[in-house]
Parts: sequence; structure tokens; C-alpha cells
Amino acid sequence: ASLSSGQNADIVMEDVLFEGNFADPASGVQGSAIYSTTGSIITGTRVDFRNNVAAKGTVRLSSANLDCTDCAFVDNHAGTGSALSLSSGASATLRSSHLSGNNGSSVFQVEIESSLRVRASTVADTPSGVVVLDTTSNDFAVELDTVEFVANPSPAIVAAGQILLQNCRGLSPADIANVSVGACALTEAYCMPEACADWVTGTNCTCIIDGVETPQPVGCMESGELEMAVPSLTPRDIASTTF
Repeated sequence: ASLSSGQNADIVMEDVLFEGNFADPASGVQGSAIYSTTGSIITGTRVDFRNNVAAKGTVRLSSANLDCTDCAFVDNHAGTGSALSLSSGASATLRSSHLSGNNGSSVFQVEIESSLRVRASTVADTPSGVVVLDTTSNDFAVELDTVEFVANPSPAIVAAGQILLQNCRGLSPADIANVSVGACALTEAYCMPEACADWVTGTNCTCIIDGVETPQPVGCMESGELEMAVPSLTPRDIASTTF
């Protein structure tokens, strides 16, 4: 791996390019760009991964965490997890990111109590395999919120447990033929019932952000505004009140 982190490392990256790293697939080497284990936390902004090769994972996490915003995975190759391979309780979140041309049996591999969240991102031009391979059997180990799928193989998603597909576009029923996707009745943690509508490939969630109703409310359930009337207090009210 170009970057390897051990126990409880805390790594912050901005404007970094990992390109052309080669971990011989024949030798079983994992994580051509990043290999991280045991409690490490990696935070990235504008990090690009291009043309890297490994047996498993351009980024391979085992009991580690990744949070990446405005990142790109382009034309990487791996036996599985050509972008991300997660194992042993690892977690990864991608926001506003782009993935294209990543080649392997899967773009995202999620296994052994791990979790993946992808939000406001695009996955395109996958030449082979599936986009998501989830073998955890845990419901909602995979959350895809406002993800656009473009020109990927079908099926795009294979999962042992139930997954969240919210406001995702570019999927057909054939892409999730053998996958249990969350319906509104089961996804209240991600979208309030009044704002949720079941869709042929997952759910649609709408809410009002800054006074505008939008069908793509990334982060809508993580912030809110409460308006309430507060009566005026008289001096007597204040005098008899304990603060």
C-alpha cells in the first residue's frame, strides 16, 4: 500500500492523488493505495484514486474508518472491492464523490460487521461485476442516499441483508432483483413517514430545506428547525421562576 496505518492512527488528507500504485494481485496483496487497520480514522477531502491495482481494495479497511468528501475513484482494478473493501467492523462514508471505470467483481465490498454510506455521489461506467457486494447479512449495513447510477452492469447490487436506497436514480428493478430494499415503513430513521414514498427501486424522500421542497434532501434527518410561540414574561413571572 502507498499508505499503511496501524493501531488507532488519525490521518487527515486534503488534495491528495494516489495514482499508479501496484500491489501484485497474484500475491494477494490488499489495499493498493491505502491499507488501514485497528481503530484508525482517515478523513479525506478532494482525494483522488486513479489507476491503482491490488488483489482486494484500492482502499482496504479492517476495523478502521474512512470519511471522504469530494473524492474520486477512477479506473482502479482489484479482484474485489475495486474502490473500497471493508472488513471486521470497518466503516466508510463517501459524500459528493465520483466513481467510474473501476474494474473487479465489485466496486464496494462490505463484509464482517462493516458498513458503507454513500451520499450525493455518482457511480458510472463499471466494466464488470457489481457495484455493491454486501455479505454482512446486517440490515442497513449499506446506505445509498441520492446516488446516481450510470452505465453499470446488471444486477448492480447484491446484498445478504436489507439495504437503504433513498432518492437513487439510474437503477431498474433488474438491478436489485435479489435485494431487499427498505420501504418507508422500515426507514423512519432516514426519512419521516410524512415525507416518504415507496418507489420501484427503494424510497423517495422529500422535505423542506430553506423553505424549498426538494426530492434530494441529503442530511435532511440530521438537522431541523422548530418554530414555537413563547409567551411574554412579566416581572412577577420572572421573580417566581427558578433558573
